[in-house]
Amino acid sequence: MVQYDPAVIQAFAESLYAKSLSIARSNAFLGAIVGSVAGFALSLYLNPFPTAPGIAMLLLSAVGGVLSGAIGYRRGMDKSFFLRLHAQLTLCQLMVEANTRNNARVNTGQGETRKAA
Repeated sequence: MVQYDPAVIQAFAESLYAKSLSIARSNAFLGAIVGSVAGFALSLYLNPFPTAPGIAMLLLSAVGGVLSGAIGYRRGMDKSFFLRLHAQLTLCQLMVEANTRNNARVNTGQGETRKAA
């Protein structure tokens, strides 16, 4: 039979917080890369045989990178918030369990209560 171990729940909450710290930056970075590539592809589509890398090509790549990076950052912040919220709910449940276990009282049915064993 598996035994209850509050340390496992605490470790889970800490891992959620650790993930939430890096997720916004990594999503922004990934979004910027994808946006730059998409902007570059769009510039090649609009001018399929460039004789030299023009300012339009660089501008579309930069704009695509900035816009996609901002979108990626926003999505990362939303995911990060969800992970932190999940960690807080987990810690809240852990504290409720700890307080309930420590302060449990049993009603004996004769108008008195005693501390649960």
